[in-house]
This record gives sequence, structure tokens and C-alpha cells, in this order.
Amino acid sequence: MLQQLTDSTYLQNEMLSGDNVTKILEEKFEQLNSVTKVDSLLITDEEGVITNQKVSKGLKTFVNIDISSNEYMKQTRESLQPVYSNGFTGIRHTILFLR
Repeated sequence: MLQQLTDSTYLQNEMLSGDNVTKILEEKFEQLNSVTKVDSLLITDEEGVITNQKVSKGLKTFVNIDISSNEYMKQTRESLQPVYSNGFTGIRHTILFLR
């Protein structure tokens, strides 16, 4: 499910925000929530700044927030591979991390 997101032409061409990316992110968010509860799904740039985020109703988004010190960001930089979290408690809610 998330592999389709990471394989999207937009993300592969480093288009990390915009209407097309938002649409794909929203579709994947809804698909994930049909299987398990996900409060947030986000995309970051290579510096670790959130460029796009879909959140559950009533939760705040954190676009343009730097999360580069997060352990998952560090793992991605070291391995140069996507890192999928099991979910972690972030800025006041549980988020699924994909970079």
C-alpha cells in the first residue's frame, strides 16, 4: 500500500507537495485507515521538514515543521532506503512515518 506512494512519479521526481501529491497521500491514508487506525501520514523533504501531511479529523497538521532529529529520519539518511515505522507518538498524536 505505501510502496505505491513511494513509487509515485511525483515523489520519485521530488515533487513533495501540491494537489497531486495531496490526492495520493489522502488515498493512501484512507486505505490505511480501512485496515488499522492511523492518525497521520506525512511526507518530508530530504532535510526532514514535513512537506505534506494528512491527519484524522480534529487533529492539527505540522507542515513545515522540522523533524530531522527523529530516529526514523536518521535511519533513512544512514540507509538511503525508505523506513516504515510501526507508528510513534509525535507532536501530540500517533503518526506513521514514511520517508
